[in-house]
Amino acid sequence: MASSPAQPSHRFVAPTWMRATSVLAFALFAAACTHEFLANGGTVTAWVLMGLAVLGALGIAEVVTARVDLYPERIVIVSNLRKSAFPRGSFVRASWAKGVSVTLERSDGSFLKLPDVGGNSQGLTNSLRAWIKRSRVET
Repeated sequence: MASSPAQPSHRFVAPTWMRATSVLAFALFAAACTHEFLANGGTVTAWVLMGLAVLGALGIAEVVTARVDLYPERIVIVSNLRKSAFPRGSFVRASWAKGVSVTLERSDGSFLKLPDVGGNSQGLTNSLRAWIKRSRVET
């Protein structure tokens, strides 16, 4: 069954545990901030906790929206609330090493670092290698 052009053939997103951890961190910072403001007023601690709660909310937005979509002829990357698309033919290699994000090497020698979309970087790299290889086989 062939996928329609509007649907990606593969979508990689952050796992549920990563999303839940972001929500939990935000909730804890927000609760601590609220408690500090009610108990002691606008102390430095309360303002720091408020800043951390704001960062937690931004973290939730990032982990919920970050994704890598593979389409037959392009890759779409959503990271830091920005969307970028690149043609498949512009990449020659995908690589990954323990502790390092997945990167795509472009035909001009530059590299594109992909967002962290979970703990299975090797699986993402293998899918990208097969995706890049298909472009060479088809041409």
